[in-house]
Amino acid sequence: MLDIKGLSAGYGPVVILRDISLGVEPGSITALVGPNGAGKTTLMKTILGLIRANSGSIVYDGADISRSPSHSRVDGGIALVPEGRMVFAALTVEQNLRLGAVVPRAHGGALERLEEIYRQFPRLKERRRQLAGSMSGGEQQMLAIGRSLMAKPRLILLDEPTLGLAPIMVKKVFEIISQLRADGYTVLLSEQNSKLALETADHGYIIENGIVTLSGPAHQLVDDPEVKRRYFGM
Repeated sequence: MLDIKGLSAGYGPVVILRDISLGVEPGSITALVGPNGAGKTTLMKTILGLIRANSGSIVYDGADISRSPSHSRVDGGIALVPEGRMVFAALTVEQNLRLGAVVPRAHGGALERLEEIYRQFPRLKERRRQLAGSMSGGEQQMLAIGRSLMAKPRLILLDEPTLGLAPIMVKKVFEIISQLRADGYTVLLSEQNSKLALETADHGYIIENGIVTLSGPAHQLVDDPEVKRRYFGM
């Protein structure tokens, strides 16, 4: 579904990503793991077109979208759940969800998707009239994921979804991620919890200093002695 080759990008003269190549298979979870500042968030933003690629290609569903505007990528079925959740704090839960359906592809069936999200996330239904900014971090993460589903995506980019969450909510978020795959979504996951991410994913990429240093089936990376030493503290 996603094929990235030789991708370089950054902020002005500062290059963050250097010749990144990776692939994401339909219906899979692909994990990006690595230390803070490795370039994971920059990669997510570049895929969505929020940061312009300096070189290389981003092919989504067979079409090169490297120079496409961000809004066309979203309307093509790519949704980003950003780091820090970025919900609209002064709006209600339901208003946040409805904003997820503003892209043209999501207009049809929006009310049905809203009810489906309420079935998936009963807590959001309970708090549909509550201001999003008054909810806990875990509840806001559910809301951010629900908002992305309202856009009728095919590929979901999840950027550090467990950042700042209590352990019980980390477990809940990973249950949701596994359910997304079961429901037929394709997920590209950037995550600090390297062990849990690789245990959940089908394929993994280790990113350091803006380059891919190691990749392979996630179950093999979990058992790799060097990965255990550097990322699991074992």
